[in-house]
Order: sequence, then structure tokens, then C-alpha cells
Amino acid sequence: MGAQEVHTTVQRDTYYRHPGRDFAKTDEALRIREEEGRTTLAYKGPKLDPATKSREELQVPLVGPGEMGALLLRLGFEPVAVVEKRRRTFHLRGLEVDLDEVKGLGTFLEVEAIGCEDLAEGRERVLGLLRELGLSRLERSSYLELLLRRE
Repeated sequence: MGAQEVHTTVQRDTYYRHPGRDFAKTDEALRIREEEGRTTLAYKGPKLDPATKSREELQVPLVGPGEMGALLLRLGFEPVAVVEKRRRTFHLRGLEVDLDEVKGLGTFLEVEAIGCEDLAEGRERVLGLLRELGLSRLERSSYLELLLRRE
């Protein structure tokens, strides 16, 4: 299909439980991601539509995971789980296509519209590619949710 491979990386995501709010009920997440010497703190808001996993995501680069992890612990946050995956990233027609091998879960394909501000347009571009690939089964649960269900 002409996709261009961008890179392959290993990601280690540590997810945290909020001390006063149940993220499972509010459909939110807070994680520290370690990847190739870079670390980010990310907040993921609730899913925005019933067909995809589209959601608000805020990310802040960190100097190191240790200090932020210690800070979160002192504020009452607790680690919930660690998600480890090997990710191969491709670009195809303004879409980012990730082939993820998730430890303990298997292989998944994640497709994201790059730089698309219009949710409906982005959703249609993503779903259009999935139809073209012959993929009809969508998984809206996050890797964290899938791992917690498995345990």
C-alpha cells in the first residue's frame, strides 16, 4: 500500500491509580512512558466517540521517570500496572499506523489520523483504512484495560 516505516521502538508504560477518583469509571489514565532514553508523563481523557479510541491526550516531557514516580507516590497515586510493547510505526496517507507487540497480550494494529483537528474527518480516515485492510473487529479497550482483565 506504500506505507513508509518510520521507526521501531520499545515502550514501557507505568500507569497510576488516582487517590480520589476511579480512572476505570471516568475512563481516564495517567502514565509515565519510558522510550529510548526519553520519558513523558501523559494524561488521557475519556474516549470521545463510540466507534474509536479517540481521546484528549496531554503529554509533558520529563528528565527521568524515577523522580516523577516518587512524586506521584507522595501525592497518593499508586502504580497499577506496567505495559511493555515493541512498536513499529509506519506513515500512510496522513495516518500513523502502529504495529504493536504487547507483552502478555499479543499483536495489535493502531491507526491514528496525524494532525487532524476534525474528529469526524479523522475517524472516517482511520475507519476507511481499516475497511480497506479488511479489518472489521475494533478493540476500544486500552492495553491497560486488557491486561487488567486478563489478571
